[in-house]
Parts: sequence; C-alpha cells; structure tokens
Amino acid sequence: MSAQPSLSGWLEDSLHPDADIVRQRAQRWNARLEGCSEAPAVHLDDPMEAFSLLLACWSRGWAPLFLPDRQATTVRDQANMPVFLESLGEGMSLPLASRIHDESEVAVRLLTSGSTGARKTVLKTFAQLEGECRHQESWSGADYAGRRILTTVSHQHIYGFLFLIVRPALENRPFPRRRDFFWEEMIPALREGPCLLVASRSAGIIRSEEHTSE
Repeated sequence: MSAQPSLSGWLEDSLHPDADIVRQRAQRWNARLEGCSEAPAVHLDDPMEAFSLLLACWSRGWAPLFLPDRQATTVRDQANMPVFLESLGEGMSLPLASRIHDESEVAVRLLTSGSTGARKTVLKTFAQLEGECRHQESWSGADYAGRRILTTVSHQHIYGFLFLIVRPALENRPFPRRRDFFWEEMIPALREGPCLLVASRSAGIIRSEEHTSE
C-alpha cells in the first residue's frame, strides 16, 4: 500500500481505475455542497458515491458524519445539519479546490448504531484510517488480492468503511457496488471461489463456517 497515494492526496495522485468517475461525481457533490455552511450528515448506499462525497467535503476542509441508518429519529437528530440520503444524478459540477491536509485532521465522523449501548460519534483522522489499513494489510497480506469482498457490515460502520471505501481507494481496487445483507445470499457466494468475509457478529461467522465446511 505504501506505493499508493495517501487519502488526503488521492485526487492528485491516484491511479485508481475508477478515478475519473469518482472525480466527476466529487465535482457534482461539490456543487451540491455549495449551499451548505457546514459538513453534512450522510447515508449513501454506494461506497463509490460515499467516497466521492468524502472527497468533495475534504476539499472544503470538512469531515462528514456517516449515519448508521435512515430511520426518522436518526435523521431528525441531525436537524441542524445538511442531510444527504440519496446519490446524485446528473447535474452541475464545481471543480474541487486543491487542499493540503495535515494527517492529524479528522477525515470522517461515524455515528454508532447504539446496538451495544448509547450512540456515540467516532472520529477518525487521515493518519488513523491509513494506519488501520496497514494493520489490516499485515494480516490479510497478498492473499487478499483478487478475492471478492463479502460483508454483512455497511460502509457506515468503521470496519465496512475500511474494507469497502478506504482500502479500495488506497489499493487501486474496484469499489464494491453492493453489500450482501442476507445469509441466504451470502452462503452460496462463499462457495463460488476465494473471498474475504467481513462480518460484525460472531454468530454469523460461525454460521458461515458451518456452511462452507459442508
């Protein structure tokens, strides 16, 4: 991963296969953000779309808040912020300003779901995100290359965020276009070939091991 650009310099240095598409989407998001006075709260289904919005926010020095869901109470709690829940279609574009980021700057804020206690906002700096990816790389290694990523974890969750947004961005891998929500879909996919499973619940992992060992 060391040969790849940093997150903060991604726009200028990336050789990612989707770089042109991401740049175009980021410019459309930048135009959409023109009417906002602060960083938005977001819940976008497409990891590539979410990364495009991140780039637009970073060009403004903002760290968006990733919401765990679209529930009315979750959205209502962010009433003082701009909220984006849908991908952008065609529209106006606005070039992104070139910005040098300090690695200690907060890159993203993630609101926890509250499934294990009270909800809280987790802050991640550029340095922390890249450091956590290096840690993942140390145990997934080269064997990770070419494997399909299957996950029950949304990119709104920190582990999904790393595997579905940050690592593809830094390692020039295509951004996954969907998340497998149901084990009924997941189990056949696990049998199709080499893959990397990212799951948030130990029961789910045990269930996958039972099926793949058959």
